[in-house]
Amino acid sequence: MTDFILMHLRRSLLSGRAYLILGLAMPLLVILLLYFTGRSVEGGKLGFPSSVGGGAVIVALMAPAVIPLATVIGSFSPLLLFVNDRSRGVHEYLLAFGKKPGDIFSALLVSVIVISAILVIVPITAVMVMLYISGPLLLSGFLLETAVYVVPMGFIVPLFISGIAAMWVSLTKRTQFVNSPIGIAPLFGLAPIMLVLMINEFVGPANRVILTGVITVLMTVATVAIFILASRLLSGERFIV
Repeated sequence: MTDFILMHLRRSLLSGRAYLILGLAMPLLVILLLYFTGRSVEGGKLGFPSSVGGGAVIVALMAPAVIPLATVIGSFSPLLLFVNDRSRGVHEYLLAFGKKPGDIFSALLVSVIVISAILVIVPITAVMVMLYISGPLLLSGFLLETAVYVVPMGFIVPLFISGIAAMWVSLTKRTQFVNSPIGIAPLFGLAPIMLVLMINEFVGPANRVILTGVITVLMTVATVAIFILASRLLSGERFIV
């Protein structure tokens, strides 16, 4: 079982390295852009001490909303591999040689978790270093939002999308392009992230933590429900095209 999961992870990394690179590059570029464009703004105008640079303030406020968005893009490769394997008869081959649907589904989820960890850790580390150097006063607030929202959503949203899409693909006929599950499912995960992104700068720090905490809890409940439903609905025959 472990060898099978590691093989799936390796295939996901190799086949989807472009998604991984994009998922890492996007938040880092956005963070740098926010920092350098915000340096002309004084921290006092943003409700922080004047000694704190405006670029660091903007990064601390916006990075928690940007990082989970990048994980959706970067963690797409395991799901694409799952769909391609099903369409090419790989799942039928695996089932014929004794693999269970749960083994295939578990390999998908473990690959998503590992890739999401990479996509979460790298930009968070970059932001922490930036805030420590230019605005240490902002670091505690960022760490709180990271614990409440960024890290949980960085894992939950890709798992939520993968769970919906895998179950949808397995229970329906194969459809291509945007009308396929793999084209529609990400929209369900992106909705709460885009909500936070849109209202992020219009709420105070305390309200923002409450908002992100509530969204994290709701997405966690929804993801657990999807996994429970998937475990009941998926059968061996459903993985055969």
